[in-house]
Amino acid sequence: MNSSQDFRVSGWTGCRGGGKAAPLPASCCLPAARLAQNLYACVQREPELIQAMTPLLSSQEQEAMTRRQLDPNMIIVEVLWDPAHQERKLSVKKITEYLNVRLRIRGEKYEYNEEEIGWKLG
Repeated sequence: MNSSQDFRVSGWTGCRGGGKAAPLPASCCLPAARLAQNLYACVQREPELIQAMTPLLSSQEQEAMTRRQLDPNMIIVEVLWDPAHQERKLSVKKITEYLNVRLRIRGEKYEYNEEEIGWKLG
């Protein structure tokens, strides 16, 4: 094995050993997700691998963000945020209306009913 291969093998076994991922440096273009951090810890001295991984990890992060934006549990928190700080009460009916409006704005076609939201709140 040449020194480059030896380095890769020794670096890889360190990553599998359950050690903590190194924090991403500010100059790194990878998204700061746990997967990205773990992969970066394994290939931080391999710029061509980082460059190849970046688009894949970025698209994965974008998909996760889209799922969060359509997650009714996350939207319930958004809907309740202002009233919770203004000590204003909202009925399940109003929460459901606001949630469905936010979902429609974000492109979701499914409309939740009061019972579904009541169960999520309970």
